[in-house]
Amino acid sequence: MILKLEDNQILKIMPIIRKDGSKCFSILVSCIFVDNKVIYDEGDFLNKLYNSHRDHPNKRVNYAKKYLLSVWYENKFHMVLVGKSIHDIIIEELSKGSYDFRNNKHLKIISKEVKTSIGPFPDYKSSHFIDLDWNEPVDNKKEWIDFIKKNQFEFDEFLKLKGVMYNLTFLNSKFDNFFSFLISDMRDKKLEELGI
Repeated sequence: MILKLEDNQILKIMPIIRKDGSKCFSILVSCIFVDNKVIYDEGDFLNKLYNSHRDHPNKRVNYAKKYLLSVWYENKFHMVLVGKSIHDIIIEELSKGSYDFRNNKHLKIISKEVKTSIGPFPDYKSSHFIDLDWNEPVDNKKEWIDFIKKNQFEFDEFLKLKGVMYNLTFLNSKFDNFFSFLISDMRDKKLEELGI
C-alpha cells in the first residue's frame, strides 16, 4: 500500500491525477495515530483536534503533517508518505521549471540516522535528484495521461476510507465526541452566516 522509504532508493516522482481531473505532485494531509490505526485529513479537522489537546498531557494526540506522493518504482506506481525535508527537495526541483516527469530525473533517497530525545530518527535532507536513464512505459502525452489514470494508486479512495468522515464513529469514541461537536459547530456557524 504505502511504499516505505529506504536508503539509496531511486524514485521517479509522478503527477497525481485526482478524481475531479486536477493534477498535482503532492497532497498535504494531517495524520493521527490511534490504536494502531492512521487517520488522514486533507481539511482542518485533525489540526483542530491536535490544537485543542496539545496543552493537556493526558490527552495528547500523536499528530503529524505529511505529503502523499505518487512514485514510479520497480516498474509500477506506488504511494509514499514523506515529510517536509523530501517535499522541500521536490519543490526546489520543480521551481527550476525544468522538471518533466518523462525525462531522466529521479529522486535518490539518502537516509541518515539522527539521534533525538525519543530515539533514532531517519533524516532525508541529503536526498537529491539524479539523472538516470529509464524505460518509459508509454510514448506520448495523451498515452501518459491515460496510463497514469489507469495505473496510479487510488489516492482519493484511500483518503476517503482512511479519512475523518469515514471513521467518525471510531474517532468520536476515542475523543469524547469531539468531531460531532466540531461538525455541529461548523454547521451552526455556516447557517448563521446564511442568516438561517
